[in-house]
Amino acid sequence: MTPKGLFFNTLNNMLYIWGNFILQSYNREEFIFLADFPKESTIKYMVNSFKGQMAVVTENEEPYADPVHDPTWRWWQHKTKDKDYFFYLFSNRLAAEGIYINMNAYQKLYNMSGDYGIPDLFFLDKGNWFTITVVLLSHQDTFTSSDSQGPTINVDKKLAIAVTIADPECLSVTVTQDVLLNRNAVINKIKVIDKKRCSEQGMIGRNIKKTSMMLKVLGAPGNCIQRTYLGGIIQGFKVVPIFIGCPPGKRLAFDVSYTIMHSEEINKHYFDCVIKDAEMPCFLFRDLFQPFFLVQDLVTGDSGSFLGSYVLKVVGGGRTLNTIRDYTEEEIFRYNSPLDT
Repeated sequence: MTPKGLFFNTLNNMLYIWGNFILQSYNREEFIFLADFPKESTIKYMVNSFKGQMAVVTENEEPYADPVHDPTWRWWQHKTKDKDYFFYLFSNRLAAEGIYINMNAYQKLYNMSGDYGIPDLFFLDKGNWFTITVVLLSHQDTFTSSDSQGPTINVDKKLAIAVTIADPECLSVTVTQDVLLNRNAVINKIKVIDKKRCSEQGMIGRNIKKTSMMLKVLGAPGNCIQRTYLGGIIQGFKVVPIFIGCPPGKRLAFDVSYTIMHSEEINKHYFDCVIKDAEMPCFLFRDLFQPFFLVQDLVTGDSGSFLGSYVLKVVGGGRTLNTIRDYTEEEIFRYNSPLDT
């Protein structure tokens, strides 16, 4: 074992010693050897998330994590081709597990509500958007619309929020207001959208454009001050940094399942390896090959189709898995001839 570095996750207080192996410790005294990591690979760096999960990147640019970032993948990856059979078993109360997952309608939820408060910063990939909700409360006794009888409050002038974008040519913003008379409150739903004008396809974390969004409650600056033992803190406005581009923590993964299914459809026949491996499929060289990729967010767990452009280049191969080698420059040119594209 060759150690290369230490990694401490402050979210779950786990200590990792890594190199061409991984040791994990809960108390910094006793360590667990993670046997699933291959010894022939050496770790380059580790990435964690706010949920305590982590991913490992090796010097060969390999992301050791769930194939599609799905905790149930190991359970149903071998059952997708027999989904009709398992539906029949469950419909007739013959399923051994007593549990059935509809694989056609299966989806993961990533829009669960988090902690209260606005994040310290936002990352916006090309064409993405985010929404936040700001609730303003009135402490006055009367809070009625102008159409009702008695004292009124002009909502637009008493409870309002302004949103300013530093780079309007890059981002657009809309604010939707909902007045709750019975709660003396106004709900402001703010949506910020990337216009696809200030970022291009690129490496993760590279060529990020920095901009910001400012939120300001009407009449708050200079009037709303929170007293603390460190002194007064001005409230009522907040500047939130926004980074436009491919955020760090994302990866490009080969969509094995969909590529196999699409290959069977376009080539009109089924083909598989002599020795099957669910994470390393085989394709006939003479067949039309159209790979599909996923863009996976290792922080949120979100996953979506890669819609950008790419160039597929053959750089090695062999007749068997054990004889795979790197091709010479002449072989690379022969297998990637411009006449074949």
